[in-house]
Amino acid sequence: IGGKKPNPSKQQEKLGRIANYILTGSDSKSDSDIRQALNRCAFMNVNKRGGGNADKKVNAYIKQYKAFIKREIEILNPDICVVIGKTMNTGLFMPQNMPYIKLHHTADRYHNIYSVDKYMNHFSEIYRNFKQEA
Repeated sequence: IGGKKPNPSKQQEKLGRIANYILTGSDSKSDSDIRQALNRCAFMNVNKRGGGNADKKVNAYIKQYKAFIKREIEILNPDICVVIGKTMNTGLFMPQNMPYIKLHHTADRYHNIYSVDKYMNHFSEIYRNFKQEA
């Protein structure tokens, strides 16, 4: 607004840099590169509601809606899925033979990867291992 430069959230920056890394092999911090990468990806949010034990709520939601979640992934037909949230039971919804990577949540402070650069270092190591195994 009024020529003010947009300030993406840290989570948006992390997702954009992950997408850019997968698409181009670059960990660019450029707003333009991040926006371009985000525009080339599809995102699906399996969102938890309310307080309490979030892990149990997410997995209960996945159990209830697994057929819909799985079908959405099949329709999108991605080259790779990046699952953010280590405790998600991907076996409930991931289509068979679908390549995927599991990461800690982008706001995870427990594993000391809250900063964008630390998170990207964590992701790039996992992605390199994934590519070697593929």
